[in-house]
Amino acid sequence: MSQSTKQTAKIETVKLIDHETGKTKVTHEAITVNYGTEPDFIKLYLGTVMYLADMPTGIAGVLACIIRRIPYMDEEDQSVYLPGEAKRMIAQKLGKSEQYVSDSITALVKGKILFRLGTRHSTRYLVNPHIFGRGHWKDIKELQLHVNFNANGTSFWSEVLLSDVPEKMRGVLADTISISEIKKKKKEQNENRRQKEYEELKTQIRQELEAEQNAKNQ
Repeated sequence: MSQSTKQTAKIETVKLIDHETGKTKVTHEAITVNYGTEPDFIKLYLGTVMYLADMPTGIAGVLACIIRRIPYMDEEDQSVYLPGEAKRMIAQKLGKSEQYVSDSITALVKGKILFRLGTRHSTRYLVNPHIFGRGHWKDIKELQLHVNFNANGTSFWSEVLLSDVPEKMRGVLADTISISEIKKKKKEQNENRRQKEYEELKTQIRQELEAEQNAKNQ
């Protein structure tokens, strides 16, 4: 779709006429500036952006190519098709092999960035609407209600253990993060989550006891 980026401006003059006298009462001039059509965009939600902080560069490049394929929400949901031809185009653009692209897609599914729609052989994927969006907020919010995802205390690599990644990719990813580091990070995140839940439970119990005591004193 071609898009105009040429900036134009025009001056509009509005006159209010007194119909009894036929004379001009007020003259108003307004300048309208047209900055051209806004380029295509993808929204990246700040509330979940840190989930992607530890994603390896190679996979991030594949993801960038994929999200460019997200359709506008008025047309359909945020699903993209990644058949063999699409993988070949992405591989060529990034200077990677088709197998690398396929393995990256596998990692993106494990990391809940993509959700496979249909059977395990399907080439249709839903892009996580909690992280990316393209369209009106009301439509994206509606789609979010159907996707179970919580980024609190988690990250891409806490969802994708290196041992789960196809063997051919492990050498490429080993420089980014090791299996032991992933397990350590995931353990720390689980401990932090449990500690937070424990503190919240203590606060809830204390509030209930205080409310009960106040009710007795009244």
